[in-house]
Amino acid sequence: MGKETELTLELLNKGYDDVLKPAAQEVGEFLGSFFGILNWLVMPLTKLNIYRKAKLKKFAENVENKLLKVPIKNRQQASINILGPALEALKYNFDEEELKEMFENIIVNAMDNRTSDKCHPAYVDVIRQMSNKDAILLKALRNQTRGVRPLIMPKCQTTINYNNQTKHGYIGDDEFPDYHIGSFEGLTTLEASKSLTSLQRLGLLNIDKIRSVVNTIDFPGMQDPYKNLFESAEIDEIYKSVSKQIPGTKLIQDKALFEFTEFGIDFVSTCVVKNKISQTKNIP
Repeated sequence: MGKETELTLELLNKGYDDVLKPAAQEVGEFLGSFFGILNWLVMPLTKLNIYRKAKLKKFAENVENKLLKVPIKNRQQASINILGPALEALKYNFDEEELKEMFENIIVNAMDNRTSDKCHPAYVDVIRQMSNKDAILLKALRNQTRGVRPLIMPKCQTTINYNNQTKHGYIGDDEFPDYHIGSFEGLTTLEASKSLTSLQRLGLLNIDKIRSVVNTIDFPGMQDPYKNLFESAEIDEIYKSVSKQIPGTKLIQDKALFEFTEFGIDFVSTCVVKNKISQTKNIP
C-alpha cells in the first residue's frame, strides 16, 4: 500500500471515527435502555464497524490508483465541501459498488485541477439519493448525454361503444412501464423506467412528452430512431399478457424524448465510470 493510500486511509478513518463512533455509542446506550427490543436498528452500524477497515483500505487503494493517473503537477487538495460530505455519505454505501465508485470518482476529480471546476458540491447529495439501479442506467447512458434521445410511452387501449359513441380507455397501467428507452444489462424494463424518472427528479435529465425525435435533424441518415423501441420484445410480451383480459385491445406507443441537462452532463463526466456497463440492445 503506497504512501498516498496510507494518507487517504488515515483521513477516511478519522472522518469515520469522528462521525460514526459517537453516534453508534449513543444509539447503543439508548437501545439498551429499551430491553434490547430494537437491537436490529444498530445491525447496519455493527456490520459496518466489523468490515470498515478492509473496506476503507480498498476504497483508499481505488482512489490512489485513479489519482496516480493524474499528473503530479495537476494534483491538489480536494475542496472540503466535497470531500467532507462525500466521506459522510460513503459510510452508508460501502456495500453499494456502483455508488461507491461514484464517490471515488468525484473525490479524485476534485483533486485534479483540470476537472475540479466541474465538481459541484451538490453532486454528493445526488449520489446519496441514487439507487444502484439508477447508477446502472446512468452508466449505460453515459456516452449518450449530448442531444435528444428517443423514448416511447406504451399502453394498452380498449375501445367500447356506448350510446352510439366510441369510447377509449386503457388497461394494464401497473404492468407497462411509464417510459421505454431500450434494454439494459441488469435492469428490467420497469426498473429502467423508474430509474429514468429518478434521474429526472435529481435534475440530471429532462423527459419531454410533447416533442419527439426527428430523424432528419437529430439522427441524419437513420430511417427511424424509434424502430427498435417499437419492436421491443419486452413491451410486446407485456401487451400479450395484458390483452388477454379484454379482447379487441390495441397497443399504443406514443413518441417522446429525453435529454440530459447541463448539470447532468457535468455530473456524468465527473462521477460516472467510463465503459463500465453497456446496453444489451443499443438505442439510436
